[in-house]
Amino acid sequence: MINKSKFGIWAIITIIALIGFCITACAEEEDDTIPLPTPIGWLTINDIDEHNGKYAFVGGSDPVILGMQSFRGNLENPETWRFGLVPISGGTVSIPLYIGLSIPVEAYGGNHDVDHVYVTIFNTQTVLFASINDNDSRIVDEQFVARTKTFSNGNLTLSWTTPADWMD
Repeated sequence: MINKSKFGIWAIITIIALIGFCITACAEEEDDTIPLPTPIGWLTINDIDEHNGKYAFVGGSDPVILGMQSFRGNLENPETWRFGLVPISGGTVSIPLYIGLSIPVEAYGGNHDVDHVYVTIFNTQTVLFASINDNDSRIVDEQFVARTKTFSNGNLTLSWTTPADWMD
């Protein structure tokens, strides 16, 4: 016959030991997510039905603008940068915009003419920056915004199907 009080004590000791083991051996990976502030500016693209179910990313210079949903990695090591892209749905996508890659990341809300801003469409929601190249099979499409466009308080709305919105 099993002594119930001794069995209960050993059960409790075993559970405590397992919890202790899991706390040390099953520790979660360090979270390398870079917090993004509440967006101010958005690049909205309408009439992009052909890319429903795909994901959009914005990049640009002067100032450095990035459009993404999330960012992970070590800012000092571009090999670790992972961008969470924005899903395209219902023929539209609104991409939050941020300035550069510095700590803290700043929301973009400027008023300036477009200079070297591009939109890249991917078939994956997360992209490792170091793996992007001209022959990347995950890239579905890419357009450069026409330099005649101007951000207003960080916002710009374009139509994917209007040639005047894009560079030739």
